[in-house]
Amino acid sequence: IFVKHCKVEVYLMSLKLQSFTNQQEVHHKNMSRIDTIESLALIMREKFDIPDDVEVRLWNKYMSNTYELLNKREQTLLEAGIYSGQIVRIEARNKDGTWPRGGTGERFKVTEKQRQKMNDEKEKQRQIEMQSKNEEVTAQELVLCDNLGCEKPANLYCNQCQEKTCSGCAGSHLLKKSKKGHNMVEYKDKTQHRDILYCTTHQHEKCELYCEQCEIPVCSKCLSRKSHKGHDYTETSAVFDLKRTCVIKERDNIKTHIQLLKEQMEFMDTKLKESEQKYKNLVTDVGVRKEEMLKAVERAANNQLQKIGNLKTLDINQIQAQKEKLEQQIAKATAVLESQGGLLKGHSPRELFSFESKAADLKDIPEMIVQKEHSFKKGLLSTEVIEGGFGEID
Repeated sequence: IFVKHCKVEVYLMSLKLQSFTNQQEVHHKNMSRIDTIESLALIMREKFDIPDDVEVRLWNKYMSNTYELLNKREQTLLEAGIYSGQIVRIEARNKDGTWPRGGTGERFKVTEKQRQKMNDEKEKQRQIEMQSKNEEVTAQELVLCDNLGCEKPANLYCNQCQEKTCSGCAGSHLLKKSKKGHNMVEYKDKTQHRDILYCTTHQHEKCELYCEQCEIPVCSKCLSRKSHKGHDYTETSAVFDLKRTCVIKERDNIKTHIQLLKEQMEFMDTKLKESEQKYKNLVTDVGVRKEEMLKAVERAANNQLQKIGNLKTLDINQIQAQKEKLEQQIAKATAVLESQGGLLKGHSPRELFSFESKAADLKDIPEMIVQKEHSFKKGLLSTEVIEGGFGEID
């Protein structure tokens, strides 16, 4: 199911158009809230005779010396925070390329005086809010209708006009002309509590206007004082709307900033996990290389031990062979020695006369084998060589 909502704009928005070069010349123009900044710029070019080939920029004035650049030409007046009765000034670029006001189009800084006034207004708003909360707490107390001559209990409230009314006076209230229209609700459901300002000079008088020169809200009795003669005024509700718009914009900007910071935090968390995994992999690689190096050392040691075993076997075999030759020579010499002993002990002259010397056969002594002396020579094993063969972190 598709539901289409239609809104009807009953009252146009009245703007005060001025030029920075001639601030005494003021043009009043009624415009729709959905008109764009670009269409407003075209109207002001025509009003102040500015050629189409001259670059211009628009400023909206919301304090006595505070301006905001309207640089988004596609925005509507409503989106730009323009309210009824506001002053909009046009500025034309000089022939040398400079701007009369200078600067880059940023909002001017708030002075200490303005900041103090804003703080005072905030304090007043806080007091009004506390008063409104007290009204909610004491809702059972009798609240009378705001219409003159009516002393009936008020059970309805107009959020736009900030007025209390009874059921009998509600019809006449709705017939009153209002630039913002009416929004009648039950008194307990009222929302626009903080839009009511009471005059500090004239008690119980509502401040429905805002003096731009004095930068203070004023009531109808204040208008007759000489101190406000010839001053420009703006509806207090419009100033509240602008303030509220500024707060909303700043709040949205802060929310966006916080979101960006959170995204950066998430990015940092991801980078932290990646970094931890990266260094964990490096530790694993070094551990694997360590095992490889230990196995290589073990293989080299086993090869050397095998070589030692082979050399040992060869030398022992040579010694055993030499020993066997010596044993044979000893046995032969012993046999000759025993036969000669028999001749000396015997009494047969014939055997003695037949004696033949065998000493010549016993003179040969087997040559002793000279074995090679083996030793272990350590290879080059400096720290540089080990690290070079082990690897390196780049």
